Amino acid sequence: FTVAGGRQALRALIEADAGRRPTGVICSNDLMAIGAMLEAAAIGLRVPEDISIVGFDGIEAGTWTQPQLTTVEQPIDDIAATAVGALRKLIETPDQAQPNYVFHPKLRPGGTTAAPVSPAQ
Repeated sequence: FTVAGGRQALRALIEADAGRRPTGVICSNDLMAIGAMLEAAAIGLRVPEDISIVGFDGIEAGTWTQPQLTTVEQPIDDIAATAVGALRKLIETPDQAQPNYVFHPKLRPGGTTAAPVSPAQ
């Protein structure tokens, strides 16, 4: 789940089938997506012209990349506040069932995605 891990994962994906390459990847988090962007550049792929890359988290570092990272932004503040509230309730009333929580992430478009120009090669 690191920049180095993103680089390694993209390289392995590209090398897994040298005859075909993906037109896009969705990474487990933004750090991996940044690593994938770096690796794409290192092997001569242009983002998003040759490969689209999407992250997941919505960290600020994604706005520092060129182009800016497209990411699925998690509502971290809501998740943290809900977790603290649930923990307090659990401490106060340990036998009471806890409700299920649903959070709604949102897509934050950047410049790392585009429609594929041609089929994957």
